[in-house]
Amino acid sequence: GHPLPMMIKGPEESPIDVFPFAGEHVGYADLVETRVASGQLFKGPCAIWFKLCHPLLGNESPSPYQLVAVAADSGNGVSAILDLSAYSFVNSDLTINLLRKPQGEWICIDARTHLGPNGGGLAESRLYDVQGLIGRATQSLSVSRRARMVVLRSRRRQIFTGASSATNTVNSLTIPASWCSKNFIFAFTKSQWFGLTH
Repeated sequence: GHPLPMMIKGPEESPIDVFPFAGEHVGYADLVETRVASGQLFKGPCAIWFKLCHPLLGNESPSPYQLVAVAADSGNGVSAILDLSAYSFVNSDLTINLLRKPQGEWICIDARTHLGPNGGGLAESRLYDVQGLIGRATQSLSVSRRARMVVLRSRRRQIFTGASSATNTVNSLTIPASWCSKNFIFAFTKSQWFGLTH
């Protein structure tokens, strides 16, 4: 056959980067090591190398196919072209087509996201290992604006438990903006809640 295309930079030449949500909670960002071959995470088209840092199942070593699935499922996130705090773009599916068996502990996705006019989108990724192209992945996206959240702030509130009551200090309560009506806000302000900040 013909020689397969190579990724422009290998994992050893690509700088380490972390997901913007890393450190908030233990989760996906802790599962993988990521290195940037081109572009920037969550800022449009980019090529990112992935390596699993932990097994997916107990003490079982991850297979090359598991690594491909983990990396390919990240295409819509790493190539995001919308602000993650203002929009959600959930993939309802993931299709992976492979030319050959992946080799090694690194998989690269060269990903880009395309948005349609009516809340749909498509993320597509070329998949590579250190020996070259191994396949492609696509994800159908459902795109929507996130509910705007507001924060109600308070100095204190009363908590009633049976016949007794206790005062508990509460810093803030975050609610969807759609819940905010004059009556709703009035009910909170009557109970010593005050102010709205965006």
